[in-house]
Amino acid sequence: MTKQSERTKLLPGNDDLVHVWGNAYAGLLLYKAATVVLALVVLALSFTVVILAQKAKDVKPLPIFIDRRTGISEPVAFELIDAAGDKRHESEVKDFVRNYLEDLYTFNVHTAKNNLEKCNRTSTKQTWVAIREILLRDRRLELVDQENQGLIEINLMVIQSLEPEISIQVTFKKVVITSGGRSESSQVAVMKLHAVRRHEGNAHGLMVVEYRESLNDFYANGSAH
Repeated sequence: MTKQSERTKLLPGNDDLVHVWGNAYAGLLLYKAATVVLALVVLALSFTVVILAQKAKDVKPLPIFIDRRTGISEPVAFELIDAAGDKRHESEVKDFVRNYLEDLYTFNVHTAKNNLEKCNRTSTKQTWVAIREILLRDRRLELVDQENQGLIEINLMVIQSLEPEISIQVTFKKVVITSGGRSESSQVAVMKLHAVRRHEGNAHGLMVVEYRESLNDFYANGSAH
């Protein structure tokens, strides 16, 4: 009897077997339920991400123009953005022209090439041919090879029109600093610009389509007296 009782204790009875299988089945059901819930959560999150991504395409960041001379910032209206031919803000046109001329006439042996490449990217081919003639006349290559330095002092910018095309007149001084001293020449330039699509290399969305400059007799005569 004792051995039989011990065997009975070692082997589970029918009630124990049902209890074990019941626990296993309940655990399986819980696992399946948790899997289904997790799958629903993943689907809901994916759906939410898709909706937010679609909404993000419709949201436009507010463009801000910052005048680098004064530090004053102002929002730019969306109707002035993107499409070629759209009217550009006067302050943005002046900032583009200022940057363009500074890149064109500010140089040293380290910055000359990069500055001119930036100007070239925002000029039409015909315009760049005319500008190269001016640089050759100014002996730019020779000045750079001799490690001289070039600066520009902008005196006045007057926007003559913003549409149908942008026209601006600029008076400025070309300054060349050499080992022998400093030389200056007063110039007046007329620039015509077209609005183009904005992109990383041309955030203003402007292209120089015509550039003419000549000696500014008014400033030259004024400085002589």
